[in-house]
Amino acid sequence: MAIAKLRCGGAFLCSETAGVTVGGGQTVKYREPVIMLRHHHEKHIMYWACCAGLFLFGMVLALPAAVALDLRLHYGLDAVAAGALTFRMPLGLLAGSVLVGIVSGGLGYRFVMAAAALGMFAGFRGVAFAGGAGALEGWMFCLGVSGGMMNGAANAWVADTTVRGKGASLSLLGVSFGAGLLALPQLMLALTREWPWQEVLQGIGYFALGLAMLFMLMRFPVRRQSVALRRLLSDGTLWWMGIFLFFQAAFESVLYQWGARYLSAGLGWGDREAVFGLMLCVAGMTVMRLLLGSVFRNIAPRQMLAVSLLLLPAGMLLLKPVGGFVPAAVGMMLLGGGLAGGFPIMLGFVGERYPGISGGAMGMVMGIAVEGRLLVDGMMMWGMWEWGIQYLAALALIGWVAMLALGAMIVKRLR
Repeated sequence: MAIAKLRCGGAFLCSETAGVTVGGGQTVKYREPVIMLRHHHEKHIMYWACCAGLFLFGMVLALPAAVALDLRLHYGLDAVAAGALTFRMPLGLLAGSVLVGIVSGGLGYRFVMAAAALGMFAGFRGVAFAGGAGALEGWMFCLGVSGGMMNGAANAWVADTTVRGKGASLSLLGVSFGAGLLALPQLMLALTREWPWQEVLQGIGYFALGLAMLFMLMRFPVRRQSVALRRLLSDGTLWWMGIFLFFQAAFESVLYQWGARYLSAGLGWGDREAVFGLMLCVAGMTVMRLLLGSVFRNIAPRQMLAVSLLLLPAGMLLLKPVGGFVPAAVGMMLLGGGLAGGFPIMLGFVGERYPGISGGAMGMVMGIAVEGRLLVDGMMMWGMWEWGIQYLAALALIGWVAMLALGAMIVKRLR
């Protein structure tokens, strides 16, 4: 590979020949910039900063459930208002995912992640001290936009700067996301015994502010390049990856939003046991992503995708009313482990297919994925009225079959 180097802020912007197959089987070749950091320790610092950003993103997604009761009591929200409040964050996630592809190509990842961290700082403080329900919805939307930007930019930066094993590096990044999901409910439970919940959220906001300052002080490579939107939109494989993540995000949303209710009403668990089961699911995802980034790092991503997809039906089979507590708990862990590989492996494929401009490509597939999260919430509410909580199992099965078919198709096209 012939590489042309350009010194740029402690890094080199290099170019390599790449290609993408478009309609009719024609392969179009082009030259893409690839970020190569000059100093190895700089990459580690930036990587851990991205992990901190994903940790905050996990907290953002856990926030509506973690403070639902506090918000309803403090702001006098009824069930309809609380539901509308929860719906604002996925809309913000969609907007933030789209913004990553638009902004990162011209201004670089440092600006995007610093702006996202500032938005999280404002959002956490806004949720804590909003004047009413209307302002609260606006701050939830702000948190969603900021979280979507942070998620897309951090994943794209890691994909752009990882030469080998993109999926493994993205899996380790995903561990931080899972840790954030687990940490916020525990922090709220422990710290609200001593301080009001508003002050706890304010403290998390200050952590986001410190991270924003860190991003601005770090020497990220400057990337001023245009993303050829037509090239992204004409890539059928990229669309199939986005549709796969559509069902992946839908499956995760079903499990995280309604899993505790299914364990409580469908399996007869108590409220504490149901919450514990949901935490086991998140823990299973976190541990599996840690294994994907370490022990299973040298295994081909296609093989790990197959393993992940096979863990899902095993987990679903154990979630039966006649099975008992222990098999169902194991089933929740298997479900979390099965869902662990979807996003990092697919985003690794995207990074390999579009080196140097992963921001635009990942913004596109993540935008499609968020649509799945939005759609499934409405479907679950409708299905609950028609058939009850058992509708969750049918919806999860449909999602798994779709992911299995799409995964096989994507692997075949990538070969």
